[in-house]
Parts: sequence; C-alpha cells; structure tokens
Amino acid sequence: MNRVLKSLLFAAALLPPSTTYADDYGLPGEWQQVTSNAGQCSSCKITIMRHGSVLTIAANNGWSAVVQTDAPGNALWAVGNGRWQKGKGGPYSGTLFDIAVVLKGEQLQMVMLTEIDNRRAGTIKAVFTRQSAEEPLIKM
Repeated sequence: MNRVLKSLLFAAALLPPSTTYADDYGLPGEWQQVTSNAGQCSSCKITIMRHGSVLTIAANNGWSAVVQTDAPGNALWAVGNGRWQKGKGGPYSGTLFDIAVVLKGEQLQMVMLTEIDNRRAGTIKAVFTRQSAEEPLIKM
C-alpha cells in the first residue's frame, strides 16, 4: 500500500470519535463536494453505500471505488481502489487509483492517488459535506 495512504490511515486511527460518528451517521450517504485541488465543482457529489465492512463509492463525475472500513459498524475511515470511466475526468480518464476517505467532524476528507503506466500521475484531495435531507439531489 502506498506510503501516503498508510500515513493517512495511521492519522485517522488516532482521531477521537467525531460528533457525526457519535450520532450514528458514519460514512454511508450522499456527500456534496465543497473543495478540491482538481478544480471547483459545485455539482460534484458522491454516494457511499454499505455492504457489511465493504463500501462502494459512486461519483456523479465519472469515478467509482470499493473501500474497506475500519469497523463493521459505523466507520471513521476506509481505504480501497477504483477507476475513472473512460472519457470522464479529463487527464484521469480510464485511470486506476488508490483512495482513502476519513470522516473528520462533519466533513468527509478524501485523498485519491492515481497511476498511469505504474507511475503516480497525481494526487486529488477533496472535502465533502453531508447532503442535507432537506436538499434534493436534483434541483428543479
């Protein structure tokens, strides 16, 4: 596993339980991107679905991932890998990546490490907030 992901996981393991974790929300749900070093995207959202200790992450901008959590119940972090769809994500189109997500307070922090031809192509860092129940996913 990549040294950066190991460091992120070690830091996540030291985090105290957050309010979000204590309120029994955990990682699954709808998340709205608020910042990213890959460019601002007010319409970018991810959906995290639980399947036991495995989660699937589906992004509306062309990538998906499967991650393993730190606990069978609600989790503070998860790591795994995924792929950008061909024709999506600009320079990341079709690339594989390693991903780590960490729940910190009411924010979901993500680090994605992409690879092209067995060499690191880039690091995407993004922060998400939970999609409010009052806000529809699709605004009319």
